[in-house]
Amino acid sequence: TKSSCPMVDAPFYYARIGREFSECDRWRSALLAQIAKIKPDVVVFGSTYTSAFTPNQWTEGTTRILDALAPASGHVYIMRSTPVLPFDGPSCLEPRSWLYRMLSPRAACTAAAHSNRSDSVYRSLEAAAGRFANVSMIDMTDAICPDGTCSAQRDGTIVFRDSQHLTANYARTLAAALQTRMTASGPAPPPKFPTIRARVS
Repeated sequence: TKSSCPMVDAPFYYARIGREFSECDRWRSALLAQIAKIKPDVVVFGSTYTSAFTPNQWTEGTTRILDALAPASGHVYIMRSTPVLPFDGPSCLEPRSWLYRMLSPRAACTAAAHSNRSDSVYRSLEAAAGRFANVSMIDMTDAICPDGTCSAQRDGTIVFRDSQHLTANYARTLAAALQTRMTASGPAPPPKFPTIRARVS
């Protein structure tokens, strides 16, 4: 994994460092070479949808990655990126006065699960995945945010550790749903892992 490095073969300007993030290109090339060498049964990858690529860059840049991944892998799963809150989840959950709760639109600490940008990126990734027989899309949005609504906290568990990253505790609750979707969209059931190691960026 590499933080803030989108899995798209396209130039990426990273505003935080004020230049093109060329380190991504070198890391990605080394990663693809390693995967080609070890030929894994399953590859799971994804990127946040907030990267400023055009729809064509999302589709063609992902296709170039899959050109390298698909022949070297048993099956490739592309994860739809995690929904994003328009506020910081834990901060919203902090105790507030009754006046704040009455006046603030964030008082319920909820937000819509979908956005035009997120849906557009997902369609671009679907277009890339559809070009390969052993590539599937995995969309966990309705498991993360049931009924189209994301909550900072659900059933006593804090969902987001900021505005876009899931907490480890909440990610663990999604393991069974992820297993089911991988099994349904892949050619054969993937292995059952004793632990789930999750990373969201």
